[in-house]
This record gives sequence, structure tokens and C-alpha cells, in this order.
Amino acid sequence: MVTLWNLFGNLVPIFSLIVFGTFLFLYRWKKNNRHLRWREVLPFVLTTLSVIGISLVTLTPQEGHIGWKNYNFMPLDNLFLNIKYHGDLWVPIRNLMANIVLFIPFGFAVGWLMQGLRYISRRTLFIGASLSLMIEALQWNLPLGRSIDIDDWLMNSIGAWVGGVLFVMSWKLYQLLKRNRKR
Repeated sequence: MVTLWNLFGNLVPIFSLIVFGTFLFLYRWKKNNRHLRWREVLPFVLTTLSVIGISLVTLTPQEGHIGWKNYNFMPLDNLFLNIKYHGDLWVPIRNLMANIVLFIPFGFAVGWLMQGLRYISRRTLFIGASLSLMIEALQWNLPLGRSIDIDDWLMNSIGAWVGGVLFVMSWKLYQLLKRNRKR
């Protein structure tokens, strides 16, 4: 957690201002449009904020590495290299878990946007994989000092899928509780 704070702590005020500004704008907008319900607006807001958060974390230039490029197209290769040469399993697993956790809110919000459609978890997997692929392409083409890694793409896709599954489960639970309340 300390490592994450050291890397991305400077982005917290920026993201906080974006969140505050978004909700202030929506509050004022909703006052003028009384027929609009929060339940209809919130999925768009959460999706937008999660994309902004993901972009801030993944597309921020890394100091000291500007212009540097590295790539890995072998799945889980960095995990095995760290174990083989450093004996350290914790660092790559923490990196993989962070990539999963980063995309869970996005998958949940996208699932919420697609509420009522079939195959929500598959669709969130596809959309999350597409967003992650776009981010990896931007990291390669922009001089950010970031590496592209197939593991990032895989774990981000899994995170979006997990978020979609969590939405489907929570939506089914909500429907069940709503049905039982009517009885």
C-alpha cells in the first residue's frame, strides 16, 4: 500500500477534484431536471470516474523512465523471472492483484450500464479487455516511460469480468430482496 501511495499519491488531489466537480455538476443539473433519477445517472458517472481513475494511474508518466520502453508478450513471464532470479514472489503477485482490483469498479459500472441485457459478464470482459488493450497501446506509443505487458492486459480483463460478475450477483440479490419485500 505504501508503494502504491508513493507512486500515485500525487494523483489523489486531482482525482478528488474531478469527483467533487462531477458530483457538483450532476447535483446542479439534477435540480434543473427533476424527472431524472439518480439510479439512471449514477452508472454513467461511475463508469466515467472509473475510466478517469484508470487513466490517471496507467497513463501518468513515470519519473526517470521517460522515453524508456519495455515489453512482455509471454503470459506470467515476469512472475517466473522474479521467482527464478530474485526468489521474490510477493512483488509480481501484488502487481497482478493491483491490476485486477483497478478494473473491478469499471466492470461493475459497465455492468450497471448494461443492466437488462443478456451476458453482462461476457460483455464487461470484452469492454474491459478493449479498454486495457487501448491503454497498453497508448503506453507503448506515448513517451510515458511505461512498459507494455500481456499480464497487465490479462489481469485488467479479469478485473473487469469480476466487476461484471459482482454487478450481476448484486443485481440478483437486489431483485430478490425487492421481491421478498413486496410479500
